[in-house]
Amino acid sequence: YDRSSGIVSRFAGAVPASSTFSGDGGQATAAQLDSPQGLFLSSNGVLFFTDYNNNRVRTINTVTGIIDTFAGNRNARFLGDLGPATSASLFYPSSVWGSSDGVIYIADYGHDRIRRVDTSGIITTFAGTRSGEYNGEYVPATSIAVAAYSISGDSNGAIFLVDPYNYRLRMIEGGIIRTIAGNGQSGNASLILTSANTSIPQPYRVAVDHVNGAIYFTSDDNVNILVEGLPTATPTRVPTNIPPSCHATPTPTKQPTYIPSNQPSAAPSMSPTSQPYRQPTSRPTNRPTSRPSHDSTSPPSSQPSDRPSNQPTSHPS
Repeated sequence: YDRSSGIVSRFAGAVPASSTFSGDGGQATAAQLDSPQGLFLSSNGVLFFTDYNNNRVRTINTVTGIIDTFAGNRNARFLGDLGPATSASLFYPSSVWGSSDGVIYIADYGHDRIRRVDTSGIITTFAGTRSGEYNGEYVPATSIAVAAYSISGDSNGAIFLVDPYNYRLRMIEGGIIRTIAGNGQSGNASLILTSANTSIPQPYRVAVDHVNGAIYFTSDDNVNILVEGLPTATPTRVPTNIPPSCHATPTPTKQPTYIPSNQPSAAPSMSPTSQPYRQPTSRPTNRPTSRPSHDSTSPPSSQPSDRPSNQPTSHPS
């Protein structure tokens, strides 16, 4: 969308679309995408997005229009930690965010993990283990389950994530994870949340206001506001006429300057804890409501043929 002219134009994705993968190294408008989702724009004009059904994070240089793969190799089996991000496997990546030091974080939703890609292109697990079941507070983020569907962060290095399956908004700071809103129960969709023990509606997306520190998350039809630092206050109601600008993801004051290079040909270095997964036989529908079933066998070589609607409504099973 060109704000000066008011013209909307196609920025990426070939027409007609075939819901396959193609186009790296060429113009983004000629590339095939398959259910693109989370977006993050760096200060040097690189747009990161998750190519959800292709199990990749891709980038577009907004000056040249060239598209490339930043992370993921389209396979679903979990592997690749400590190796090049382009040789690692992601499973339904649903969100991406970049910190001021140039590090990129990926919500590897199907693997119940948040992955971290440093400025040299090496990927590691930042948070999460194999199961997405809720199982702990104030513990190392790599030691427990993290069902992250959407992620964002603040200028102090904290990472925020929505866990739709467990009805929680969580925070990782200094490698330690804790819940800042939600108690596992579905709650009122029109509250200003001031206590971590308040029930919340099923959350889907999260954004951080880098001016006043407010944390926004979306549910089915509401934008909810979490006000940190007021744990004893009584929740009050939010006006129903929330302006559309609240839906925009705030831009950090300082963005990563890392531009991904071409895909490396080296094979990934596998983590000792890497475990294979089976690719699901059906695609999610609209919103995440259930967790995937993992096993110890390798995924099939081809992608599932069933197609999702625009946004996932349930986690792959």
